[in-house]
Amino acid sequence: MCSSDLRKYMALDMLNAVAETWGVGTLDGDGLETAPKTSEDLRRAIKLEKSPYVRCLGADVTTSLLGALVDSWDRLRVSAFTLLSRHPAPLQGVTTVDEFAARARWALGLLRSPRVRESDAAALLMRLLLRKYAVDLGWDVTLSPRPMASVRECEKRTKGETAARLLGTMCDLIEVECVKAECDLLAACRQSLAHGALLATRYILAEIDFNAGCKEGRAGQTELKATLARLLELLSRVTRVALASIASPDGALLGTSAGELAPDRLGGGSG
Repeated sequence: MCSSDLRKYMALDMLNAVAETWGVGTLDGDGLETAPKTSEDLRRAIKLEKSPYVRCLGADVTTSLLGALVDSWDRLRVSAFTLLSRHPAPLQGVTTVDEFAARARWALGLLRSPRVRESDAAALLMRLLLRKYAVDLGWDVTLSPRPMASVRECEKRTKGETAARLLGTMCDLIEVECVKAECDLLAACRQSLAHGALLATRYILAEIDFNAGCKEGRAGQTELKATLARLLELLSRVTRVALASIASPDGALLGTSAGELAPDRLGGGSG
């Protein structure tokens, strides 16, 4: 591990400590404008209580942290994710549906990389985006056939409905990747098969409140159970596709031979 990576990690570790101790604060001001002009003690108290981390909530720092989130070192990625998770939604620099869609397209491109370090980083990035915008803000988010977001009628959804819709979004993505594999297994393998989508789903399951559907009555339970049943069916479908290739060690089912693979080419290896 090079010294620059260690310095980045130490810096993020310190920022996480600051955010843990003081909180991240807000960009809405420090409240001094509402304090009486004659109350100097109150003004000093407000300044002392203000989180020193608040200056790190801007778009420039957020963009730098998003870059660290897709770093090749897993400890640096996790530290950046932890820090960004503390930021209020929406993240600065990603405040509109178009900006969200751009970030989601970036994540999807990396999610389909056959390189494990890239798909893992993208899965963590996708978890962050869906937590902040689908769960916290209640946006309508879709990832296939292309990333889109909408803020219409989001306030009318219950937590159970939000959980079911979020899981359904991941099911749609897995199904798209599965269809690609069933049509052309070699081309799908060059895009990591469904590994990235499955890994992102695994991470996003941690963001879903499964108890919410139970608390909201039979309707919430029914929708969530149906979505979970769909996920299990898709997992079986992906497994069948993968096992078909494993059962043919000569690579016949891939429609290619080992000599045709180019591991040094972008998208041709797993390093």
